[in-house]
Amino acid sequence: MSDTYDGSYVYDKVKYEFPLPSFTMNEILDYVEEYCFIDKARYGNPLAEGWTQWNGDIWAGYGKKPNNNLMGWYISFNANKINANMRVGHTNKKLIWNNYANPPYIGYYDGLNYYTRQMDMIRKNSNMKKIRHDLKAFNIKIDSDDFILMEDDELNEKYFNTPHRVVTIWASMDFVTSMAHFRIDENLIIWKKLDFINWPLEKPQGLI
Repeated sequence: MSDTYDGSYVYDKVKYEFPLPSFTMNEILDYVEEYCFIDKARYGNPLAEGWTQWNGDIWAGYGKKPNNNLMGWYISFNANKINANMRVGHTNKKLIWNNYANPPYIGYYDGLNYYTRQMDMIRKNSNMKKIRHDLKAFNIKIDSDDFILMEDDELNEKYFNTPHRVVTIWASMDFVTSMAHFRIDENLIIWKKLDFINWPLEKPQGLI
């Protein structure tokens, strides 16, 4: 079960602006693949105890919502398949999300509720990992305010004009306990120069 919300409701709840002035589907997925891995240390720290607060790791643990008690923006996905691999001896590897049938969620945690919406466009092709960087729709910049405020049909009309659903409705999900959560970290975005921010051409915004 889950409670659903419109974009205006979520926007009013947000205390930290989205860390990217605009973004593409590919940029989010590149961040997921580069930084949102699960290794032995993260797997062995399911509640992310101390990590975010002490040494800046983006790992926010497993569960129905982020476990690090920090307000802000997160990426979440079901790590059940990754955890199955970790249990059978791959504990020295960094395992990444690759389940395109179950796309990641982008969400805002206000310290109590976790408001999320799933990047549903990603699920439309089972061969997505190989072709996504060449797809025009996956390289279209979405304004961050539009992402928060607009419903799926509005986003689709403004940016994509596709028969596929782009994102789900905002919801406070009753997630399974195998959901893995990761902060969207502006320091990684800026220092690693992932091309998420195009200063000064895009509107300036505060970061997490």
